[in-house]
Amino acid sequence: MDSQPDGTDRPTMADSPDGSSAGVASRLGGGTPVWQRRSMRRAVAAGVTAFVVGYLLTAVAFLVEMRALSLGNDSRSGNLVSTIIDQAVGVGGRQVVASSGGELALALRSVGWTFFSAQGVPLSGTASGLGVSASGTVDVLTLAGKAVEIPLTPPLYYLIPPLCLAAAGWWLARSGPVSSMREGAVTGGLVLAGYLPCVAVATLLLAFSATVNLVVASGTITARPVLWRALVFGTGYAVVFGGLGGVVAAKIRAS
Repeated sequence: MDSQPDGTDRPTMADSPDGSSAGVASRLGGGTPVWQRRSMRRAVAAGVTAFVVGYLLTAVAFLVEMRALSLGNDSRSGNLVSTIIDQAVGVGGRQVVASSGGELALALRSVGWTFFSAQGVPLSGTASGLGVSASGTVDVLTLAGKAVEIPLTPPLYYLIPPLCLAAAGWWLARSGPVSSMREGAVTGGLVLAGYLPCVAVATLLLAFSATVNLVVASGTITARPVLWRALVFGTGYAVVFGGLGGVVAAKIRAS
């Protein structure tokens, strides 16, 4: 105990059962220690950054591949988005591009669908018209590996989410009080706090719906990432690869 001017005693770390600052904070009524609150803010920032950087890198790779095709006068560069939607819902790809504000809006969604596909999240599509509806799912990168109509390079995109999350986990563990590889794994996995909300919001933003003109009538098509897969795989990727980054940081610190 340390004596106060008024004669009362103030608890110190030595008086805490576990000798930790958390114990002192609890006895002082201060709630969560400041360093823990800061760590959680860093975890959220790291997770959000990993998601945004991952999307942007996917967009760069996507645009580079499309640019290479256009320079080679390959017609597939102009039909890629239509092809993805056609594969998901079976009809209406070209009409969708024409009736939904142009290729750019769909290209931005296609980048997101590709980013999600790199994490094992497929695209779910439905088509309805004349009282009949049909639905299906398609994994953009799996399809790209099989169909020449989607000229993407799957291995390139599969690397992006793990690398971004590992880097985020490494930074988070490196900037925190990590003293063992186990603590590094736990700390790195906290990128989930920022990554998973981004996944949930993006799943909603990447949803697509439009009315298209079919042969004899109009119809409606929708396409969106499968929500439960996005949440499950988003959690798994953040914990596993963020944790691996944290382990690397702890190992480097120990060496």
